[in-house]
Amino acid sequence: MKRRSFVKGSLTAAGAGVLAQLPEKAAGQSAGSDRQTYRAWEVGPKGPFTTMRLVDRALTSAPQGHVQGEVAASGIAGRDRAITRGWFLQDKKPERIPLSEGVGTVTAVAPGVSRVAVGDRVTSIHFPRWVSGDWTPANYVADVGNTVDGWLTEVATLSQYGL
Repeated sequence: MKRRSFVKGSLTAAGAGVLAQLPEKAAGQSAGSDRQTYRAWEVGPKGPFTTMRLVDRALTSAPQGHVQGEVAASGIAGRDRAITRGWFLQDKKPERIPLSEGVGTVTAVAPGVSRVAVGDRVTSIHFPRWVSGDWTPANYVADVGNTVDGWLTEVATLSQYGL
């Protein structure tokens, strides 16, 4: 199943219209080293999935301790709906990339990355800084798809500790 079909099948009827703008990826197109831009969905104004917007972004290097990867699939959870509507903690900046669940292949690693390598297939956890110990609200500082960018994109940039 193609990613577009998977995501489109996961959306509610109201949200499905947003993907009508998304053209199919050309056969063989990937997040290779010659890529300079990528497409991503941004939360946009607070509201349902229909308020999200598809944008082109410049591909920049991942920050220290982070990896970049080509997204193969992403999933919508109930919390993602709450995040886009502004119901989850606080309102998000309109440029936030939503979705906390996804899988992909590492295409670049930044300095300081030791847990994964280019070519590894990965998924992430919601809270990459919560490695051990009791839960505290401080874990929301890095909450994938909520306080840091998530998986509704062609290229995701994520902390190595959440993979």
